Amino acid sequence: MKILTFIITFGINIAVAVVLLFFLLLSLNGFQGSDADWGINLYAVLAVLAALLSSILSILAFGWLINKKQLPPFAVALISILSFVVLGSILNFVSLIFGIIMADVKRVNF
Repeated sequence: MKILTFIITFGINIAVAVVLLFFLLLSLNGFQGSDADWGINLYAVLAVLAALLSSILSILAFGWLINKKQLPPFAVALISILSFVVLGSILNFVSLIFGIIMADVKRVNF
């Protein structure tokens, strides 16, 4: 059940990252390709790291809830997936902001 929790959390977080990638591309409209590449690359790296971090944390939360709270496995998986998809989405949004800032810094300073 832990592996399933990881896969579902990771998949949903990557789907959120892809949707936010389109918003990043819209926000970088008008930038030159060499300037926008920096922001897109930074966003891609941070989005994958955010998805991995939230998925690993969902596994740890799953184990903690099973051992400490004695909840049924399905309820624990649901709680873990929902809470860490929200965390991953927030981290992906922060990654989006960093990508925009990186592209703007590259455009202005170099």
